[in-house]
Amino acid sequence: MKKQATQPVEAHLLRAVFYLLLPLAVCAIPFALAQRNPVTRGVAKPYPVIVKVQQVAQDQSQLPAVVLYDQLNNSGTTGAVAQDFEASLNAYDSFAADDFVVPTGQKWNITQVDAMGYYGWLRGPAESFNIFFYKDSGSLPGANVYTAIGQSYANNSGLFKIILSGPAVLTSGRYWVSVQARMDFMTNGLWYWTNRTVQANSSAAWQNPGGGYPPPQICPAFGCPTPCPTCPTWGMRQCCVSTVAGQPDQLFRLIGTTQGATPTPTLL
Repeated sequence: MKKQATQPVEAHLLRAVFYLLLPLAVCAIPFALAQRNPVTRGVAKPYPVIVKVQQVAQDQSQLPAVVLYDQLNNSGTTGAVAQDFEASLNAYDSFAADDFVVPTGQKWNITQVDAMGYYGWLRGPAESFNIFFYKDSGSLPGANVYTAIGQSYANNSGLFKIILSGPAVLTSGRYWVSVQARMDFMTNGLWYWTNRTVQANSSAAWQNPGGGYPPPQICPAFGCPTPCPTCPTWGMRQCCVSTVAGQPDQLFRLIGTTQGATPTPTLL
């Protein structure tokens, strides 16, 4: 069932790749060299390429890591593509995000982000993962407060455990986490962040700053504009991409240490 949901995205990317390859073949320019050019990789990305790491008090390193937030249940049948492609496909770079709340009186030091996901078309693997945290702004991601590029991970049967090179330090309030695979489409395919059938807080968000994807033909969520948007900036994920109705959120978990009251990591 997941494979069926990935077909429109794969077909659109394959058509884009064909049109990219055609003029290059006529001019006899090796496409492989363009893909591996270290100068062009990462050009015109919609985010900084440096890791912004907050400082943590020394005594926090001695505290045991615990589950701070967990919504890894109620798995949907499809996923949202969230991927940093090779430079020639920058227009298709996409981001998905979901929100959570740090309770009043707590300060979280997030050291690991777990996301349920799967590969489409080809079998991966992802080169690394990019993690972003944002403040909430009108039920969508707002100001960026943490960025970590090229983070290492372990794939445990579709549960991608991403270790942050430096902790994300968040005080009480509502935030959004964005998980994005860094992976070349031509050699490794697509990565999808698995949808969730139960909504916690606001519906998941999605954006495609380069505008490579066309708008979905049908918006399954209530309140989506007509026609469906292309979402070059953050919008409700169910309005931005083709998806199955009734899958408003993403599957993820946050791990780290906390100051203040003890967190309650109950599955939401």
